[in-house]
Amino acid sequence: MITNNGITLLGKYLTGQTAAFASHIAIGCGPNVLGSNQSISADATTYSYATKTSLDFEMARFPIISRTTNVIDGEQQIIFTAEIPADSRYGITEVGVYPAESNNIVGSVPSQSIFSFTTNETWQKSLSSVVTDLEIETDIVDSEQNIDTTEKAFFLASDNAIFRSDDRLDKREQPRFFNSSVVVRGDLTALSGGNLDTSGDYIFISQPTLPDLDNSNVVTDELRFVFSLISKDALDTTPPSSNSVKIKIIFTTDAAETATYSYSGTAASGYEMYIYDSELLKDVTKTSGFAWKDVTSVKIFANSNSSSTNDYIAFDGLRFENLASVDDRYSLAGYTKIKSADMASTDYPRPIEKPEGSTSYIEFRFALDVS
Repeated sequence: MITNNGITLLGKYLTGQTAAFASHIAIGCGPNVLGSNQSISADATTYSYATKTSLDFEMARFPIISRTTNVIDGEQQIIFTAEIPADSRYGITEVGVYPAESNNIVGSVPSQSIFSFTTNETWQKSLSSVVTDLEIETDIVDSEQNIDTTEKAFFLASDNAIFRSDDRLDKREQPRFFNSSVVVRGDLTALSGGNLDTSGDYIFISQPTLPDLDNSNVVTDELRFVFSLISKDALDTTPPSSNSVKIKIIFTTDAAETATYSYSGTAASGYEMYIYDSELLKDVTKTSGFAWKDVTSVKIFANSNSSSTNDYIAFDGLRFENLASVDDRYSLAGYTKIKSADMASTDYPRPIEKPEGSTSYIEFRFALDVS
């Protein structure tokens, strides 16, 4: 669907006031997968795709390599095609068309991923004050597809055998952003009085490379976070009870000044274990002398259900989204959610998976109509 910004952009493009209408296709993972009985057209009306100015959680953006027209199902359509390189894996639930690779407004902080929780990032764990590197867990599945490990924090490949289980795929437990995530057990951090004991166990990364958020617009710009809940038992469809999942991401400077992003909630149902959350920069709790440019470490504390060892949290991505510098020359021109075809034996559609190691092509189609 063309967005309101896309309509404005198209008019400017046709009159020569801007260089491009569509140059890149973006893929994202923020929305939950539409149910088997949910149509995209009905969802577009309910959630107003036309007013979208960004994907919920953009994973990557690729240049359009082909522009064609064709008659499909009796409709004249414009078809844009982009190539997704072989080196990355994605679980895609949303797609957008942009007129540029990035927002080039002078002085603005561009939207960008902060962490993708891959093995390329040097995450460590502090357990009982003992600091060690996170290790990659591979053999963690028993014969019944249940998690079988005593580790409290580790890297896990998103195409691990644990996610070949239809039961887990139905629950949308599988992470979507690249091919690894940081997984922590539900009791990583203790709870105290209903809140996280942030003097307890955590994972962390030192000397992270962060965008210059001191120059961003705190009123409108956001931090966006995606993660999933993974049951120890593959057949367990009971998510943690209401508001029992608690996560704190604490950005710290050498002067011990902090900014804290907090999440408290749970999965919407037993079959929507992938979770998207956002927080305005103005709502991130900061101490008085905090400056983003001075951050030297990021710690993540998490608990899914008091002292539970029956579930895990997989951190998938943290992103900064610039919503202040919206300019139709660089803004989202078209948007849609997508889903896989229904499986023969299940009523739970899944994200479109682009596997690691295979080159894929993605199309975005606009239908031409007169009204």
